[in-house]
Amino acid sequence: MKTLTQRAWTMLALVVLTALLMVGTPSAADAAPIGISGQQVQVNAANRNAQGKTLPGFVELSVTGNNQKNQRVTWTWRGGASYSVTTTNWWWKGGVTIQAKYANGATKTCSGNVPTVSLSNTYAITCTSDIANLPPNAPSSARVGDILINSMAVSWNDNTGAINGEQDFRVERRSNNGSWSQVKIVPANTTRFVDTGLTMGTVYCYRVRAYNSAGGYSGYSNETCGKPMDPKLNGKKVTLDPGHGWGVDPGAVANGMKEKDITLEIARLTKARLEPYGIQVSLTRNGDEPSLTLSDAWRRVNGYNPNLAVAIHANAGGGTGTESCYVVGKSTSSQSQKLAGLLSNEVSRQMGLPKRGDFPENDASRCARKSVTGWNKIYIHDMEPVAALIETAFIDAKSPAPDVSMLRNRRGDFAKAISDAIIAYLRSY
Repeated sequence: MKTLTQRAWTMLALVVLTALLMVGTPSAADAAPIGISGQQVQVNAANRNAQGKTLPGFVELSVTGNNQKNQRVTWTWRGGASYSVTTTNWWWKGGVTIQAKYANGATKTCSGNVPTVSLSNTYAITCTSDIANLPPNAPSSARVGDILINSMAVSWNDNTGAINGEQDFRVERRSNNGSWSQVKIVPANTTRFVDTGLTMGTVYCYRVRAYNSAGGYSGYSNETCGKPMDPKLNGKKVTLDPGHGWGVDPGAVANGMKEKDITLEIARLTKARLEPYGIQVSLTRNGDEPSLTLSDAWRRVNGYNPNLAVAIHANAGGGTGTESCYVVGKSTSSQSQKLAGLLSNEVSRQMGLPKRGDFPENDASRCARKSVTGWNKIYIHDMEPVAALIETAFIDAKSPAPDVSMLRNRRGDFAKAISDAIIAYLRSY
């Protein structure tokens, strides 16, 4: 595609249409129906701009005039810059109209007069066209791609040509259904723009139009939208298991709180923090599940087929601080230990709680508490994805430890710490 220069836009395109009419002496054939034996009419269309530069030819050219019987007739040609057709044994006389149609739908009509009838005459009808003053054609097929954390690319199809080419394209943007504003002017023949400095998780929409100084603005392209996302997070799947709430199990109960309620709220808040990153988050339960058992928690995790799972709990036993558990004896054990460490590190750092440690699921005194229960594993062992368990804080901590107050009043802060740990893990793989 080519763009007319500023000078060329201010000039008028000159369209020279020359009709060569070869006519014969009237004969008996004049009264006969129109046939194909007779004289030939040649119409040549030379389409040049004011600088003499050849422009694309017409897609259709029509010549209309009166025959010697004053019948109005039209000949139409399509497909190129030079046309010919065989006519009957009659001549044109009087006014002749020539109309050119261009590929973009623009038309130009010129008129002339055939003054005499002779055996052979060449009649030239010259007219000036204003087709160069048309606005550009609208771009189409706008789409977003190459989406990153704080940027995305906008691409479109350039539909303009030499006759009404663009000087530039104007890119407009809006966010969260706000007002449109122009964000970039890009040069002619450009079909891509990378928008930077965006906020991850915010919906941005774009539209594009072309511009030239002679014809003004084109129409807009279609609207296209997208959200900046971290490609390492976007589309990942995470399942959160709010501890307890299965059957009649409330978990630990102390200081007017039940563990099952604390963990459910933290899980919901964690889900809300993860989803703007494009992470698909599922919960094993969204309330009490009185007819199910703890085994249904890991079965649901496996049914969701996530990239990782985190079991959220509150501790009990009168201590203070946070700790985690990870699985052993599986192909995912090393990743489970890494995830567990990230969880306890973030909760300890952000909440100001002491880190008690990261423990294997079969620890004699932690997690499965084998010395008490005889168990060698905990239920996260049966989860197929990478899984870890976080004991956020102690529901029955003794004063002046802050655990109880935090579990009551800062559940959103626990959710932030847990979500930050999950994000850090996903970005590391």
